[in-house]
Amino acid sequence: MLQFYVVDNLWKGTLDIHHFRSLSDAIRAYRALPAANQKALGLQRGADSIDLARCLPLFPTDREGEDVMVLRFLEFPLWKSDPQVMEMARELASRLHIRYCLYRHCIIPAPDRDKLPRALRDRYLWPDEPGDFDTAAQWIYTAGVGRLPAAEFKRRYFVGASSASLVPPRTGELTHSAASPLPTKPEGRLCGDPFSGGILYPLVVHISACGMDGRGNYKALQVSPWEFHLLARRSQERLDQNKKETRNLK
Repeated sequence: MLQFYVVDNLWKGTLDIHHFRSLSDAIRAYRALPAANQKALGLQRGADSIDLARCLPLFPTDREGEDVMVLRFLEFPLWKSDPQVMEMARELASRLHIRYCLYRHCIIPAPDRDKLPRALRDRYLWPDEPGDFDTAAQWIYTAGVGRLPAAEFKRRYFVGASSASLVPPRTGELTHSAASPLPTKPEGRLCGDPFSGGILYPLVVHISACGMDGRGNYKALQVSPWEFHLLARRSQERLDQNKKETRNLK
């Protein structure tokens, strides 16, 4: 049975968690909390739980946060394959007027579709390191900072930790449905501290990447973070198909 939870502040020493049977009640309780809190609203089924929304600062000088949709649930079949969960996520995005999403340790503009625009439908990523599509990114445009080389972006925000990635996980990489039964402090890399003890995730608005067309001709790409994610997913599917065809020829 699905139920909802609201956390008053993810960075308090002891988490204050309230549970609700309806999404409307959870949203009401979430909205009642101050925007200066790094509050969260999530979904729980039995022993599995996952955040759907958090209040996060967009810039280091922000004293209050903005409601951000957490897209981590899309990485787990348990949640993504459930039509009820997807409908609740859409309703939550509408009622909270979501403009940004948290995806792979980065805040990105909320996607309006799960398909590439026509201009990118014959495009693939061309990574510097074969098979590592993150390396196709050359420049990362970060709000409040400007254009950063991909290596500098990772060094600045994710040094000494697993780097940010807009590339989807390959099948089989994720085996557990969520984190612990109760919400825990979020993962991230501190690059500023606008709230007490909180994490500031980089707001990525645009990516310049190396790409190619279907014939293998080089194409410079200017894409949104979500379009980069979709291109990486399709590029990986093409690579897997080419490998399969090569094996069949042997």
